[in-house]
Amino acid sequence: MLFSNLPSIETGDGANDVAMLQTAHVGVGVSGKEGTQAVMASDFAISKFHHLEKLLLVHGNLCYYRLAQTIQYYFYKNSLIIFIIFFFQFSCGFSGQSPVDDMHLMLVNLVYNTFPAVLRGIYEKDYEEAVLLANPKLYERGRLSRVYTKYSFWVDTTDSIYQSLVIYYFCYFTYLDTDIDFYAFGRYSIVNNVNLLCCRL
Repeated sequence: MLFSNLPSIETGDGANDVAMLQTAHVGVGVSGKEGTQAVMASDFAISKFHHLEKLLLVHGNLCYYRLAQTIQYYFYKNSLIIFIIFFFQFSCGFSGQSPVDDMHLMLVNLVYNTFPAVLRGIYEKDYEEAVLLANPKLYERGRLSRVYTKYSFWVDTTDSIYQSLVIYYFCYFTYLDTDIDFYAFGRYSIVNNVNLLCCRL
């Protein structure tokens, strides 16, 4: 094959298309007069061939956009909490101790920040369905990977470093001459972290 390294989508409607559907990166089976063998061997099944346009232009586009946004958010949220812990190391002599107790660290990743990200990954729409169908050129951004790029990764990472620096030193100077204990300081920084992450969504 001349373009064997490019992702491919294959569409078939009969038993003779099963091998082609299983070889392709994405196989779409059309249920019809030739039976359901193609549908059983495919990744996606549609009832009529004209539904392929909506599958590609709407669902494919939104799937790529949501996945790219969710991955970017996960990198951002994890680097934000890690850099808060990193900046704390300058105050504790690089002892490796975390200002956040294990329970809160686990809750941050499992509950506080993951649930909103999953909801965003399910319901996020940058364009309405009619706009995506009317402008097939918008599909190109997914095909060329224009939403999640190296540039967007480094922008988010730099942003998380800056914001974790602000959160940590805001908490540090707020409780500088007080008798607050170690883990209360960590909880306060986590609350600010969660608030910031929810605002970003």
